[in-house]
Amino acid sequence: MASKPFVTVALTALLMVECPGPGSSPRAQTPASGCLRDGLLNPDVLLCDDFENPDILPVWDIGSNGASWPNADFVVCGDGLGYGDRCAAWSNRLIFDTFWGFWGYDAWRSFTPQNEFYVRWYQYISDPYTWGTLEDKSVMLHNPPDASITAYVATNRNEWPAVPDSGPGMPFVANYQDLDWPETGGQYTKVNRFQNQGNDITLQPGRWYLFEWYVKLNTPGASDGVTRLWVDDASTPVSAQTLRLEYDDMRWRRSRDADKQFGFLRLTVYHQRCDSDPNSCPPNGPAILDQWQRWDHVVVSRRPVGPLPLAPVCSAAYPILRPAWPPSHKFVVVTIGGVTDPRQQPLTITMVSVTREPADERRARHHAHHDDDSDPEPVIRGDTVFVPVEHKGNHGGPEYRVDFTAHNTDGLECNGSVRVPTSLRTPHPHK
Repeated sequence: MASKPFVTVALTALLMVECPGPGSSPRAQTPASGCLRDGLLNPDVLLCDDFENPDILPVWDIGSNGASWPNADFVVCGDGLGYGDRCAAWSNRLIFDTFWGFWGYDAWRSFTPQNEFYVRWYQYISDPYTWGTLEDKSVMLHNPPDASITAYVATNRNEWPAVPDSGPGMPFVANYQDLDWPETGGQYTKVNRFQNQGNDITLQPGRWYLFEWYVKLNTPGASDGVTRLWVDDASTPVSAQTLRLEYDDMRWRRSRDADKQFGFLRLTVYHQRCDSDPNSCPPNGPAILDQWQRWDHVVVSRRPVGPLPLAPVCSAAYPILRPAWPPSHKFVVVTIGGVTDPRQQPLTITMVSVTREPADERRARHHAHHDDDSDPEPVIRGDTVFVPVEHKGNHGGPEYRVDFTAHNTDGLECNGSVRVPTSLRTPHPHK
């Protein structure tokens, strides 16, 4: 596949970067994490990719700066590369484009064009990472088929003159239709929208972050569109997202753009700028920057997406013992307590196996001489196990290890085990 050269376009003394749109046709998407509801593909999901499927590359239109990087390497797999799994898309090392700045891979994928939608993704910043003199683009939106309208979330913007909520590592939203056209009344400063909720975040190299971006298109020519951006440090699982910016005066479409909707998602890191003085672009610096960003769990949806579902936690499990009913002096009934779900979802616990484990060699020999072949075997019934108990005195005898699995409604699970001594007095049925 040929590389996608960036083309510079002058617009009222402001320069922007554009690329030709993708030429490949979309393929059927496959379910991925964060895209299921009750075990089925969520009908609100328009695009979903966790970069784990072996046929992932054909669904993206991929290029690289000067065809420097193999298209097959746009997705890399290996321990620690993806957020919570093995694979992620990435920008690779960034190459100087001889004029504007640096970029590596540039990948596009289509979704059904929308007036209102959410984009959710996880993003990693390499360590070390030096942000561009002007900005670092990241996740972009365009309209099909010609990519004539553009909006994006970037990880950095140095706004001149200085804006308090702009700077290296501070995410922002850019809207290149809000330039200084006559119908804007000269309000070209609305192109870049910065954090305004009193919850500013500055991204740090070497960390994963959770982004979610809401876009509602405007009445063509009017400044009545909406954008919201949530960003959270995902070094640990995110349970609640933090709103960083919100604006309800977005002009995504000019008057002449009445028939346009966003329908292309684009992943690229564009690190600029090299036309300022001073700058670190060649010959003042290296032609390849050994830094990159990665993306994972990318979702476009008509409804909010939120963090990746979290698995139940089995580490604090304990056995709950009660008498068998009708009363029996041979069994104690065991269920599982202490399993929790981070989102308080209902849990289904299934007993997997019951294993008798000697406490030590001496006790094993003692019970080898005294066990009765007629002793009952444990019985598993769904979320309950009937465990035999002994009545030969307390010799610190063997235990039963009960293994179980807990599932939540997202289909995620944890596995655990509890131990039940066999030398228990059978609980009295009326106590």
